[in-house]
Amino acid sequence: MKALKIVLVVVLVLIVALIAGALYLNHYIQSPAFKDTVLAAAKQSLGSAVTITDMKVSLLSGVMLRGLTVANPPEFTGNLLTAEAFVLRYRLAPLLHKRIEIEKLAIEKPVVTLVRNDQDEWNYDKLGGTKSPTGSSPSAGSGGGGSSGSPLDVTLSSLALDHGDVVMQSGGKSLLALRDIILSSAVNLTDGKLTGSGNARIATINVANSLSVKELASPVAIAPEAVKLTSLSGTCADGKISGTAGLTLKPAFQYAADIQIKNSDVPTLLQEAGVTKKVLDGKLQLTCALTGTSGLPTITGNGRAEITGGQLVNVPTLSLLATLLQIPELRNLKFDQCLLEFTIANNQMQTTVIKLISPEVQITGSGTVSLADYSLDHKFTLALAPGLLAHVPAQVRNVFTDRGDGFLTLDFKVTGPYNAPQTDLKDRLVKGAANQFLQEGLKKLFK
Repeated sequence: MKALKIVLVVVLVLIVALIAGALYLNHYIQSPAFKDTVLAAAKQSLGSAVTITDMKVSLLSGVMLRGLTVANPPEFTGNLLTAEAFVLRYRLAPLLHKRIEIEKLAIEKPVVTLVRNDQDEWNYDKLGGTKSPTGSSPSAGSGGGGSSGSPLDVTLSSLALDHGDVVMQSGGKSLLALRDIILSSAVNLTDGKLTGSGNARIATINVANSLSVKELASPVAIAPEAVKLTSLSGTCADGKISGTAGLTLKPAFQYAADIQIKNSDVPTLLQEAGVTKKVLDGKLQLTCALTGTSGLPTITGNGRAEITGGQLVNVPTLSLLATLLQIPELRNLKFDQCLLEFTIANNQMQTTVIKLISPEVQITGSGTVSLADYSLDHKFTLALAPGLLAHVPAQVRNVFTDRGDGFLTLDFKVTGPYNAPQTDLKDRLVKGAANQFLQEGLKKLFK
């Protein structure tokens, strides 16, 4: 009996000690000293300053951080990440069964700003704390063989990103802006493999201040080392978007998208791209497959774009032709087909096929568009039905070549910035005119 009393006293002392220790630890993790320790460890790990305005920690239930800021690495100005709050809620009891049950992991109103400097370096690439002298990671077990215990299974009931923004910038210009991102999912980590599912929505996507996508949504599938948006839906200039997109994390980070757009309004697309004058209308049909690892220089892919029910209005090249060839119909040209096929690689778009087909006017060609400065370098062939040249001087008709089917053709170039292209059509027509008087007249007309 005396021994039993001693055991009970020892157990009681241990329980009291544990409770006292827990209370002390709980008190300590609420203190400014603990907050400073956490921030110092975060700074050492990231190599960049981390600040929070408020921190609440419960040993038994979780953590809440408010006013979270992660500054850019020293080579950059501003912040890489800001967030109104970070929330972690968990249960301790399942640890007895080698399970971690997280009830909620959420970040509220985060803003992530990814910046590339003049040395082609990204701010996130500069993150990272102090390395060990040997440059190796600490071993998890004796002899470098890793942990001898079995891994813990992790269940995350609610993983959420609430109303977040992601911005990519280079050279002071916006490459990509994702606004009002909402993500909700549930995930499991079993035997070291992460799986899960959920839903994602992005209110607006703006690409290089030239293309706007709205209300993009999709189910999300999370597999080991990959995340996929399995069924995209959204709108682009009143047209419908569908397709898939995804991220592959290993063996190397890569994103991919396979997109279809139906019946987007071309004038709206041009207006969003900064073209203020109406030059083209119709509905765009687009298929496009792209992959990349960061900004435009890394993107590769191909696509096909066709405009249906369209008309070209006061396009400078066609207006020039209308004046030179006395064909007023060219100023407002309705077409049966406007087709573009392209590939993208090495920061260039190769336009392998360009076709503009109407009953009496055909324009075909190919060339390149530099994605670095959006400059054009294209070669075209203009083909006109013979009746269109009936009223022009013979000297001008002689500039054209008979194609063999009754159409007369003329080769020309289009170069310069896409919003102010230049053509050599005038020079070719002037030089081709055999009559000196006609040459002088044309030169005076286009001074």
